[in-house]
Amino acid sequence: MTPPWESLVAHYRTLAVRVMAEMPMANAALQVEALGVTRLEAGWCGILLTPWFMNLVYQPDRALPGVTCTAILPSAEIALQPAQGVEGFWMAPLISPLQDFPHMDYARSVAQQILQQLLTPPAAPASALPQANPAGLTRQPLTRRGFFSALTLNS
Repeated sequence: MTPPWESLVAHYRTLAVRVMAEMPMANAALQVEALGVTRLEAGWCGILLTPWFMNLVYQPDRALPGVTCTAILPSAEIALQPAQGVEGFWMAPLISPLQDFPHMDYARSVAQQILQQLLTPPAAPASALPQANPAGLTRQPLTRRGFFSALTLNS
């Protein structure tokens, strides 16, 4: 984990103890952890897991102005909001609350699956794949005359 991510985790661990511990939405079986922190072209991406939410987190290489930004991931473009209380991080909610998560291993597994899907480019649709044409023939649009000619020739 990179040092700025350590400060992000430390900030949310403090919130977990001081503010969220007694909140009904906090799942006592979970703890604060950054998962799958991965280098992208223009920054770092990962998932922040807390007892009350699981968010996608993006840390750009350079400061971004504004109140929203878009992370362009291999599988999607995701709108992000600035992280509250920590400069330089942007977040998008993934799952909240986490009451149905029985333990940390389950939460980690879900986070890893989500991140894998977000960082995997979608498969090309069948229409985008090159079509086999070994003879290099070009197809002409079928005309009415060609259609009826083909019917009489094949009879």
